[in-house]
Amino acid sequence: MLRRRLLNTRSTTDSPIRKCTRSSTGARRFGQLYREAFNWAARLRRAHVPEEWQPVVAALASMLDQFAAECREFVQRTKQEIIRALSNATSSETIKIKLSFNFHIDGAAVQEELARLQQKKGDR
Repeated sequence: MLRRRLLNTRSTTDSPIRKCTRSSTGARRFGQLYREAFNWAARLRRAHVPEEWQPVVAALASMLDQFAAECREFVQRTKQEIIRALSNATSSETIKIKLSFNFHIDGAAVQEELARLQQKKGDR
């Protein structure tokens, strides 16, 4: 209840409460992104597809696993950066932490499996 009242109070965008709100919103959205990728990979693995499509599905799930691993690495890096910033800060200092999340999706394996499948279809 107190948190809700604090977050709903009208204040300037530079207030500590607003800054914490933006940080927690970003963290929540990042968590949703991670969960969605993780759940999508799980749904792909459970999908009932013809045997010839199974390598394509496995490649897609692997691609999502790579993304999830990059998310976990980002969380660890963020945690370390926050600890470092807090340990070096004075009590009256404003702490700014700049973080970036870049990810690479390599769809080559998926493309290779699709090409194999297309070639199989053409050989029939």
